[in-house]
Amino acid sequence: MTHSYATFLGEDVAADALASERARCVAAFVKARPELGATLTATKRHERGYDVLVMDVAADVPQRPVHPIRDVEPIAVVFGDDNQSPMVFALRQDFPQAPHTNDMPDGAPIALCLYRDGWSEVRLNWTPGTLVQKIRWWLEETAMGALYGEAHQIEPLFFAPNINLTVARDVFEECFAPGAEPGRLVARLAGDDVAQVWVLQRTTDQDPFLKSAPVVDVTFAEACTPVIADGRVRQAPGELSELIKMMSGLGFDLAAQLRAQLKALMGNEACQQNRFALMLAARLATPGDPFNQLLCFISSCTVEETAIALGEYAKAEDGGPAAYLLQNRDHSKIGEGIDITSANVAIAIDPREAAMLSGKPLDARKIALAGAGALGSALFDIYTRQGFGQWTTIDKDHLLTHNLARHALHRGLLGASKARGLASLSAAVLGEKHKASHLEADLADPGDKTDPLRTTLDEAELIIDATASAAAARVLAVDPAKARRASLFLLGDAKAIVVLIEDAERKARLDDLEATLVAHAIEDPRLAEQLAELPTQIATPASCRAPTSRAPWSRIVTLSGIAAEYLRLALDSTEAAIKVFRWRADDGIDAITIRAAGFTETMLGEWRVRVSNNLLADLRIRRIKALPSETGGVLIGATDAWNKVIHIAAHTSDFTDSVGTPVSFERGLEGMPDKLKHIATATHGALAYVGEWHSHPEGASAAPSGTDYIQLAGLANMLLIDDRPAVSLIVASDDERVLLGRHFQPSDAKHASA
Repeated sequence: MTHSYATFLGEDVAADALASERARCVAAFVKARPELGATLTATKRHERGYDVLVMDVAADVPQRPVHPIRDVEPIAVVFGDDNQSPMVFALRQDFPQAPHTNDMPDGAPIALCLYRDGWSEVRLNWTPGTLVQKIRWWLEETAMGALYGEAHQIEPLFFAPNINLTVARDVFEECFAPGAEPGRLVARLAGDDVAQVWVLQRTTDQDPFLKSAPVVDVTFAEACTPVIADGRVRQAPGELSELIKMMSGLGFDLAAQLRAQLKALMGNEACQQNRFALMLAARLATPGDPFNQLLCFISSCTVEETAIALGEYAKAEDGGPAAYLLQNRDHSKIGEGIDITSANVAIAIDPREAAMLSGKPLDARKIALAGAGALGSALFDIYTRQGFGQWTTIDKDHLLTHNLARHALHRGLLGASKARGLASLSAAVLGEKHKASHLEADLADPGDKTDPLRTTLDEAELIIDATASAAAARVLAVDPAKARRASLFLLGDAKAIVVLIEDAERKARLDDLEATLVAHAIEDPRLAEQLAELPTQIATPASCRAPTSRAPWSRIVTLSGIAAEYLRLALDSTEAAIKVFRWRADDGIDAITIRAAGFTETMLGEWRVRVSNNLLADLRIRRIKALPSETGGVLIGATDAWNKVIHIAAHTSDFTDSVGTPVSFERGLEGMPDKLKHIATATHGALAYVGEWHSHPEGASAAPSGTDYIQLAGLANMLLIDDRPAVSLIVASDDERVLLGRHFQPSDAKHASA
């Protein structure tokens, strides 16, 4: 194939005379392996010191290619500095301006963008063979319109700009909306001069994180290009006239648009001496709808100087301070002398942008977070960066020195309330507009914060408990707010995390789920082991009642991340859920899944007895299996004396010396002490004996007999030492009956609740 890039390619030399070792290796490889589809046609050396290999590369292209790639393309591979990637050029004069090609100076062929990664990464696995294969792959994929896949179909209009400009979504929509009045904006330099990150704000915006940043007053013109289909990546212009010429080559009269807008801007004296800037929406062709790439060009020149450089205005001959509008405009001027620096434009992180970047759906539900300690702060930090929720944090504690070892907050907030500190964290990530609310209150004892706490819980759509406080969790379990609830807490020295999630109808409350969790440990030694592992506590100067534990932030963050991900997935379901994620030093993370079910509540006087529906289902099956005889056993549960709630979550019924007949049941004692000891050990004392259950025969109701009352009296007297009521549960064919007994004589059956 013929081509006419002689000046670019240089002079012919022998392959063994090439200066670059890589060039010599590729030449030898191509000669030795013609079956791989490349034929070496020339070896050259340019006077500027680079070596060139010219080869014909064969490609398998479809009959109707998306881009007109031919079966054989002449290719030049240029080898310069060994610390830089070889450059690959298409030598055909009419080679298409396809995506992933780079703009080159006049007289140079089109460059192919062969690698997505930098040379420091590519060179680790680079060989002559991989180079040839990569060139063929580029040609074939480009012919099919599939190069780099969907995520990389869009090439930027210009190479990496010098500045990154960030603008809040509301500022952009307000200031750059069609017909918006030209307003005064300021660009603040965030970070250092190397990063060159500018934040565009209104003059009235107050951002505590940028209050000391240098300020530049800017006024923007705006333009939108027609669809640009060639896919080239261009060198960014350094002068306005270069940009205007470039746009003119694409069929777009940028100069005319700027002149019209500058005339309006010059009518506003407040804008005239501001630095000129241009917000350009470049409409880039894609397989679907065009993609709008936002680009900004900032000049060190003023709006007035730009208007003069475009031939619309002139300075008064007497040197007066103001420019005047020319009657005979000089449109031969196209912005010569007006320097411009290109900037990428990014919408500032807000919940919508954070959700998109996290690959999550935007979810703006109102969330109340109780507990802003280590776990609460980790969850809040994770969810804030996902754009998940509108938050109110609740905690009365303040950030102390020892907290910094495992907390999302930093030293600058020492002494601040943790709840307020997390609100500040959300503002630092998402901006002041999306700052979380906070409430400095104790959930279990809110005092003068009772009313705002009531409002917060009532308005919430989701309540998350991260307090690690049984008292707080119980308060939330019985609170009348309608929101669904979840509770997360760490076990031991952050060796495991528990996630409890209520069902959407709250038939399984947090306290029910906690009882179910602990009951599972009776049969599952993995959970029993975890519950038995107490945190290693050390004293702090704060108080003898405020020890802290030795738990590394690495495990807290790891487990929090896994739990946070699971919680969001579980909230998509209406069902209750219980999950325990365990950190295993040698095996990573494993999970224990526990079947969650609702509880049935019976109100007996001032006490509430809540019985697991899973448990009731098991007892019904045991009754049927025992027919025609009665059967029974021991009820295992937890008694909350303060809130007057008894949870019955388990039973033990397989006593070999029990005796059942069609009209009676006498529970045996064989092995009972060992069973109760095992339950106490496995549940770490959380569950204990609370009473008895027995069945009634077929045809009989669950109404208690005189014998049942006598048994209840005995149970009540036995539990008197703990000042706990006794529970008796009767299971019949069609119903169940719960009895509650306090200390009384057998003849005083009126004292029994049924």
